[in-house]
Amino acid sequence: MMRCIILALSCCTLNCRDAVSPPSDPPVPPPDKSVWQVVPEFENYDIRYIIEFKDELYCAVMIVPSSAEARSAVVKTSDGETWTTVRRFSEAIGPMAVNGDSLYVLTDHFVHRMDAQGEWVQRFGVPWQISDAQLNGDMAFLNGNLYIAQTRMTGYLFMVTPDSIWTQLFPYGFEISPSIARIVPFRNGNSDAAYCRSIFSSNSVISIFDGKTLTDISTKPSKDAFGNNAITMYNNTLYAGYHDRVNNKSGAVYQLTNDMKWLLYHDSLPNAPFANDYDTPMVTHPISILFLDNRMIVGTESYGVFIVNDTLGWISLNSGLKMHPVKTANGQLYEAIVFLNAYKKYLFAAYGYPAFSWGLISSTTRFGLRRTVLVD
Repeated sequence: MMRCIILALSCCTLNCRDAVSPPSDPPVPPPDKSVWQVVPEFENYDIRYIIEFKDELYCAVMIVPSSAEARSAVVKTSDGETWTTVRRFSEAIGPMAVNGDSLYVLTDHFVHRMDAQGEWVQRFGVPWQISDAQLNGDMAFLNGNLYIAQTRMTGYLFMVTPDSIWTQLFPYGFEISPSIARIVPFRNGNSDAAYCRSIFSSNSVISIFDGKTLTDISTKPSKDAFGNNAITMYNNTLYAGYHDRVNNKSGAVYQLTNDMKWLLYHDSLPNAPFANDYDTPMVTHPISILFLDNRMIVGTESYGVFIVNDTLGWISLNSGLKMHPVKTANGQLYEAIVFLNAYKKYLFAAYGYPAFSWGLISSTTRFGLRRTVLVD
């Protein structure tokens, strides 16, 4: 069984614009004074998805330990402080999606629809190829149709129409791209296209998907760039995480320009402490990306959370985060942050094991949530 923790961090420390000018070569970041606080309701939750719906924050979680009647659940908050259980399920849970006034939740054998009043008004079965929700990395609506990506094992991509007719788009996996891990619509609501990112082990190809065909973006930041599934849209621009596995260079975030070229966003992230313990560095993988008031915040696989500062570069926000059981002689490693979310006055960092993260996260203690207070 796997568990997940959500963390809360006081964001009064995130006002990086107030940082003093750096000393001359090299810049020295200020001490990390941020303190993440544990959200106790998530002590036994392995978080699989986070989404906003009707001005409330919803989390799909696996329950550890579970029972036959309650293997997973959907929980929500309307203020970032008090959490309530919306519904428990006897099956495993996967991604969620919003379409109009409805929230859709994927479990092993069904897609469940909840309306704006919180009533579960519909459920329909899924094909056997995607009937293990823990293997499905993402789902999203395009042109009114729901798409579900089977990220692990097979690489199936299925479409279901509003009248519950299923179509398997790529019977033998993708024609030009490997299994999809993330689906990011061009815009919120009923978008007509999306960026899709394949699993990291396939070099994390990024494609444009129009609901029928995948068109790969032929370029990547460098010939040795290796993807790691971090991807987000902000101000109509795509941002994606990469690292250089060949040359053991640390991870970085790139933005895709209008002419389909990759531009480095600030500098590369700092390498994790293992870089000083072994001949082969342990590169820092960015696996979650969030923009907050035009400032990028990145959650990593093993080195906590970073926020970018225009003068000092990447500043760590790690005090109170869940520590990795493996310690190094030169510093502490941290559990992977698979989701970052800003809601109301809080910044949340979540632990879990969604299908898109398979192979990136090596720890066995993936439970919980942290929280901090945001600055106006």
